[in-house]
Amino acid sequence: MKYQPVVDIRSLTLSTENDASDRNQTNANSSTSADTTAHTTAHTTAHTRAKKTKQATASAVSSNRPYIRWLIFVMALAFIGNSFYIHAKAYAAQYLLQKAWQKSDTENQHKPWPWFDSLPIAKLILPSLQVEHIVLAGDSGQELAFAPGLHGQAAKPGEAGTVVISAHRDTHFNALQHLNPSEPVLLQDLAGDKYAYQITDIRIVDIEHQQLYLGDHDGLLLITCYPFDSTDANTSLRYVIEAEPVQGSVASQQQLAWNRFDQRIRSQPRHF
Repeated sequence: MKYQPVVDIRSLTLSTENDASDRNQTNANSSTSADTTAHTTAHTTAHTRAKKTKQATASAVSSNRPYIRWLIFVMALAFIGNSFYIHAKAYAAQYLLQKAWQKSDTENQHKPWPWFDSLPIAKLILPSLQVEHIVLAGDSGQELAFAPGLHGQAAKPGEAGTVVISAHRDTHFNALQHLNPSEPVLLQDLAGDKYAYQITDIRIVDIEHQQLYLGDHDGLLLITCYPFDSTDANTSLRYVIEAEPVQGSVASQQQLAWNRFDQRIRSQPRHF
């Protein structure tokens, strides 16, 4: 009689568990491999999309580059054209003002062009720079666009008090930065009389913190915006040149005579 070998159930069970464990490990490895593959695929896809997006952006920029260049060119041309227009207008106006000045006198004043509201009132001469400008009556934006302007509440050439003339720093009064103390400045009125001044002071004033007062003494103030190379239209800084009448000159004698006349009129009693 033959006997079959005894089979250990524990061994069988263990063998079955090992098989299950092996299958689970295999499944886990397969799952891990699948996850890794999926992650790699997703990463590759994202990288590819990013690369394509970057290439598309670069392509768009590259394709628009000629238009960007043209836009920059047009903007630069407009800026240069505007600057040229401002300067051309300012100096062309001086030519017409010179013509009107030559025809004008104390009794007959001529406009530089028919529709212009202001009139020439004086000629400003800077001998050291060989510069001459016709000065208009008034210093509003309308006058200063074409010429230096005489402040309406200040004295006129030959009158007692301070003559105040202003102009833009980038056109007519750009030359002020080249003037120095002790240099002469001349004013000529409609009658042809010249008034000589000498520069006594040059200073920069912040009009937000300091005001310019017109004193009773005779003098001349030339005013423009500062700094000269700035494009800030809202600057509060002013470049101020102060000059006094030259003693002993014809201009000084005329002003002294006017002062005496003015004081004599003021001292007379008034009857109403």
